[in-house]
Amino acid sequence: MGADVPVWDSADEFGDTPMSISTLDQAASIARTLGDGRVALLRGHGALFVAGSLPELALLGVYTHENAQLLATSHLLGGGKVKHLSEGEVAESNRMLSIPGRTVRPWQAWSAAIGMPDGG
Repeated sequence: MGADVPVWDSADEFGDTPMSISTLDQAASIARTLGDGRVALLRGHGALFVAGSLPELALLGVYTHENAQLLATSHLLGGGKVKHLSEGEVAESNRMLSIPGRTVRPWQAWSAAIGMPDGG
């Protein structure tokens, strides 16, 4: 995800909304917030992920969720003494995700777990 995950708040530009992206102006706004990143948090609503394929998107979503849970727990247990990934480690992790075939095994396992053998 990186050191700084942007947060998009629809109320900043659009006032009260149904907490979904439903107009082109809102889509453009969240795209500006995301910039070159892969993940943005949506205030009060969840997160947005950007990937080059459905398997990569699933991998990013699952791992982001798991890592967020681990990070929150670490902060609670570690009293704020958590060592975050360096910019270089984040870059290397993102590079690894872009290696062709890197998402194949997890995608096949998750697909099989929900009854879609051979990755759907």
